[in-house]
Amino acid sequence: MEYFIKSPIFADFTAEEIETFLKHNNYKIVKLDTNESLDVELGKSVYLISGAVATYEINENGKKTLIHLFLPEKEPMISIDDEVGYSTVSIIAKKPSLILLLGNDSFSSVNPSLLYLQNKFQKNIIDYFFAITKYIMERTLCNTEAYARDKIIRYIKQLYQKQNKNVLSLTLTRSELADHLLMDTSTLMRELKQMKKEGIIDYNRNKITITDTSLLS
Repeated sequence: MEYFIKSPIFADFTAEEIETFLKHNNYKIVKLDTNESLDVELGKSVYLISGAVATYEINENGKKTLIHLFLPEKEPMISIDDEVGYSTVSIIAKKPSLILLLGNDSFSSVNPSLLYLQNKFQKNIIDYFFAITKYIMERTLCNTEAYARDKIIRYIKQLYQKQNKNVLSLTLTRSELADHLLMDTSTLMRELKQMKKEGIIDYNRNKITITDTSLLS
């Protein structure tokens, strides 16, 4: 219950209200170990309660393409629409994760005794959609840039605006960041190495350090 109380989708819920809400809705809780995957049934809404997961499109040839990385404190909802358009959508845990699955029919009928809780839950989901829309806009802005380096620089500036420090924490792996910026991993690594050589940045597996602050201008 501790993780549920901390989740943004249950913001302002008491433990008792969470139990009542779940009791009267069609739900399932899934635990995933690191690198364990879950193929998501269409028509389900998936909520990340703890851990970190990434969603992948898997085409008919078996190739995986990152759709998005989800963290519970920022982006807890993974909505799999009936018309999503992917051959398969898989959720892969990046660390041990706890996932809540709700059927989209959970809110099709209104139970007067649960109306207050349903409204509160839906408000939290609306707040989430504002956050994910902002993320999509940021990614789109990165990928309006024509050159790989310009995409990377814009991404670094976005991270700086959020973290407000020169040592930036990365939540994406190198391959995931390459997917995020719509480039090959080899292109990403070549640009990062060149930027490090030029004294613009330093980097390791999960951090980028801005060594030339003129990058932010």
